[in-house]
Parts: sequence; C-alpha cells; structure tokens
Amino acid sequence: EEFLKSLAPVLAAVVKD
Repeated sequence: EEFLKSLAPVLAAVVKD
C-alpha cells in the first residue's frame, strides 16, 4: 500500500481541482 500513500497527495490535488 506504499504506492497508495504516494497517490494520496495526487488524489488530493485532483479533488482540489
């Protein structure tokens, strides 16, 4: 699930947009 932790910020950026 390490990749998920790295994807967390990316997902947040997408949601922010």
